[in-house]
Amino acid sequence: MFELGNAIKPKFRAGDTITVYVPTVSKGKTIEKTVTGVCIRVTTSTFTIRMGSDNTSAEVTYSFFTPSRVEVVFFGKVRRARLYYLRDALGKRARIKRDFGRKVHANN
Repeated sequence: MFELGNAIKPKFRAGDTITVYVPTVSKGKTIEKTVTGVCIRVTTSTFTIRMGSDNTSAEVTYSFFTPSRVEVVFFGKVRRARLYYLRDALGKRARIKRDFGRKVHANN
């Protein structure tokens, strides 16, 4: 992942599991809050991730200017650009196959 000005140019797409580091101010200190989830949508200026545990889940939409950095945990193999069907899926239905053909480039 490399930065272009203050915006992050995406190296991920829908179906990838990503970790987003968002700077937050707490008691006068700036700390990075991490959010890990499946990316269900990428547009030109925003991306939406879905994170879930047990029977609860939440979606968060970020602008490419908001997070300090984004890391790809692993790539997913999907056939769609918008994964809205994951909203209704629970358990095994919400799983996404891993794509071992795409590689994470460490030098970017």
